[in-house]
Amino acid sequence: LGCGTAYHSCLIGENLLQSNFNEVNSSLASNYEVYDKIKKNHLHIIVSQSGETADCIKVAEKIKSHSGKILLITNQENSTMSKLADYQILTKAKKELAVASTKTYCAQVFTFIYIHKILHNRNYEIDIDTFVKNLNQYLSGINICPVVEELSNDDKLILVGKDIDYITLLEASLKIREIDYIYTLPMYSGELKHGTLSLIDENSKTIVLNTSNDKNKLNNVINEITSRKGRVIDMSYLTNMNVETDFRPIFSIIPFQLLSYHIAISRGLNPDMPRNLAKSVTVE
Repeated sequence: LGCGTAYHSCLIGENLLQSNFNEVNSSLASNYEVYDKIKKNHLHIIVSQSGETADCIKVAEKIKSHSGKILLITNQENSTMSKLADYQILTKAKKELAVASTKTYCAQVFTFIYIHKILHNRNYEIDIDTFVKNLNQYLSGINICPVVEELSNDDKLILVGKDIDYITLLEASLKIREIDYIYTLPMYSGELKHGTLSLIDENSKTIVLNTSNDKNKLNNVINEITSRKGRVIDMSYLTNMNVETDFRPIFSIIPFQLLSYHIAISRGLNPDMPRNLAKSVTVE
């Protein structure tokens, strides 16, 4: 359970933990109304950067009133949510000042990866050491400037991917909307032909992401777009690293975080304090 960016990390967690449990479901905290289904043998993982998110607090109180168990994943040790939770994992992302919560998202996803590996009895310390080495090498090689130049003057954008890449694009879309004020539409690749192709013309731009080993997966989608004179920006090349599949959601979101940051700078916007938004949503 989570809201906004935290909810997207929950979707990654659901994808990972399906191999560990009989049933795993993600829900928006603001829309979780199945209180009659809360049972004592159900664990509710609630993700909140601040531990003060109003919708998360409300649902946590309801879960506790039904004797449900809560595991809180948070960046704040002593929060309102901490007092309601039965268990707590701190992401230790240090203080997050920016509204966009970029490092917090990576830490939340990493926490779900960590849980997944422990449940599989993996030697996660070796995996993490390899991850850190690969990440440092990866960060030094990212060049987002050409994409920034391509998109800095646009006001709408389509994002297309499938499987876990689609979840990454949900978060990427949120980042571009909230700090660049660009309308973005994240699409599951197979759904593009079910209506959304009507938006494709010579003025449209579509970002495609594919981190799977099957590099032909989205070729049909790209052909559908280019045959209608749409512009395609393939971001997959930024994630072409030999990294373990579990860690790919972290590697794949970073270029989009950088993209949204640099577009904001190019537009003269403050990427840390977007208009109309607050760091912690403490009202319903």
